[in-house]
Amino acid sequence: SKKGYFRTAHRDRDTRIISFLIYLNTISKKDGGQFQVFDLKKKDAEILHRFPNPKSVIERKKFPPKSGQLFLFLSSPNSYHGVKKFVSKTKNRIFIYGSFTMDRKVNWKIKINN
Repeated sequence: SKKGYFRTAHRDRDTRIISFLIYLNTISKKDGGQFQVFDLKKKDAEILHRFPNPKSVIERKKFPPKSGQLFLFLSSPNSYHGVKKFVSKTKNRIFIYGSFTMDRKVNWKIKINN
């Protein structure tokens, strides 16, 4: 990705099971491009939109691009993530992205402990 790239909080398509991201270069914090992990705010936790309203999510963690770093996560209905705006004028954010995907919607089952 180049200058200006970003991704607002979102979850991946309903056909994905596992997603991954591998960084191939290291980017300084001032250049942006951090991988972000979000949670829904409590009042909106029952509504799992693919692209939630930015006001209904809270950033829990962000990870700066670091060469060799791997992110592997379940692509469940509440796995909200994004990318902070990449602002470097001289560097590219280089990564490999992939996923294990079904040919139909994945029906996630939620177990609630009482």
